[in-house]
Amino acid sequence: MILLSKIFICIWFLFLVLPGYAKAQFTVVMEHYPPNTYYEDVPSSIAKDAFNKELLQKISDPEDQSLLFSCYRYNKHTNCYELNSDLSEVSTEELRSLLISFDYLKPTGFEADITKEVLSSMGIHAVYKIYPWARCIEMVKSGSADALISIFKTPEREQFLWFPSTCNVLLEVGFFCLNNNHISFDGNLQKLKNYSIGVRSSTSYGKYFDKANYLKKSEVTYNNDIIRLVANKRVQLGIGPIEGIKFLAARMDNVNKFTFLKPSVCKDPIYTAFSKKKISRKFVEEFSKHLQAFKKTARYKEILLKYAK
Repeated sequence: MILLSKIFICIWFLFLVLPGYAKAQFTVVMEHYPPNTYYEDVPSSIAKDAFNKELLQKISDPEDQSLLFSCYRYNKHTNCYELNSDLSEVSTEELRSLLISFDYLKPTGFEADITKEVLSSMGIHAVYKIYPWARCIEMVKSGSADALISIFKTPEREQFLWFPSTCNVLLEVGFFCLNNNHISFDGNLQKLKNYSIGVRSSTSYGKYFDKANYLKKSEVTYNNDIIRLVANKRVQLGIGPIEGIKFLAARMDNVNKFTFLKPSVCKDPIYTAFSKKKISRKFVEEFSKHLQAFKKTARYKEILLKYAK
């Protein structure tokens, strides 16, 4: 009788708390950050004549173009970007299957590591896929993906996503400008209404900035593009996650050109959110409990320190 009760409890957990995931694939999507999107923007440290222009011309999908540039990785020993593989004989059809094997496209970062650990503690093996942000959003909206890593909570997003009661971490977002611009900021957004600001489309920068429709916002696709806008004096200010912008700017040889303004725009929680089309509220509550417990462990601190270096 006791054995039958245990079996019943296990079945109940699988079908009510983890609906469908005893058999189905659990898919987590996260954003792909291409180091460069177009050929003209390849850093000067790359020998352009070594790049196969003919291959790029065969590719019509902007996402595949971004993946192509992901073949370049920064070599800290030679202080330059280097091509990972000889692509001269690679056909367009083979491109995606080849490129996704490179280290650059593996899901890394503190949020990916935290989510892996928590789902693993729940007995779930997740498959991680990397796409541009807009596609990630559409995938969780439609239910073709189960979860999305690294997202702020907004009323609009709550319409199609479940947000755990516990966040992954607090993310600090702020402005940056060229060193010689001497722009000051005291926290009052009204005082920036005469400046042009580079922002990413479909991205939240906290409720106060998002509602500031009087600001001159120039929308682009990637944080890399914001960095280029500021560096090339197309806009006077950029905005983004401070540590993330510093990391990307360093890869693009621009980090020493920028001043990061204080105070920050916001320091808001970011989450691993779940598709309402695929995931039950019970599952998200269970994830929250496991995440809350994980954040008390030494392993959680270890992950944060790893990416703070």
